[in-house]
Amino acid sequence: MPSPFIWHELLTSDAAAARTFYHQLLGWELAGEGFAVDGLRVAGVRNSKIVPHWAPFVRVADPEACARAVASAGGRVAGRPESPPGIVLLDPRGVPTVASAAEGRDLFVWHILESTDVSASGAWLAATVGLTVPARGGLWRGEEQVGSLVSGTHDQWLCHVLVADRHAVRERALGLGARVEAADVEASGFGSFDTLLDPQGAAFCVFQAAG
Repeated sequence: MPSPFIWHELLTSDAAAARTFYHQLLGWELAGEGFAVDGLRVAGVRNSKIVPHWAPFVRVADPEACARAVASAGGRVAGRPESPPGIVLLDPRGVPTVASAAEGRDLFVWHILESTDVSASGAWLAATVGLTVPARGGLWRGEEQVGSLVSGTHDQWLCHVLVADRHAVRERALGLGARVEAADVEASGFGSFDTLLDPQGAAFCVFQAAG
């Protein structure tokens, strides 16, 4: 099953600087106002006055149905981007998830939703975009695990990019003005990751597979 995450949008205080940072750090191709991988556009970057963050687009069959479900789930609709088309859904803690019927390619290899109320976050995702949290844990779409839901001190999506040498990427990120929020976190035998804050403050993770 393809990833349900089909696009990502970086909202930041300095879009031009952010594009340069990720291009220099990870080699992502610059494409218009965002990024491409192998010539395929996979993410956008735009200026915003809110706290910098990465917002994932989740593919759903009926985005309008997701929007109708938001009010009863305790959130609200915060916007309707046009390219790709989607509906920005804010959960009660202010975390954005974009419902979209578009197709695309996942720029990242894993997604963690960090939440100060995991029970409420799990219920909200299930009610709106159909990502469920069964008793065995994790975030699931149907019979496939597509991410994790963890308790934390922040409410945010942590998108993981795969790298060959996490330590080298971390040092390069520091040299480009990033900060380390968490280092050398083990991922249940699958590998390890660092959580970084880009120079504008948006959190993301660099993941290195085990072996």
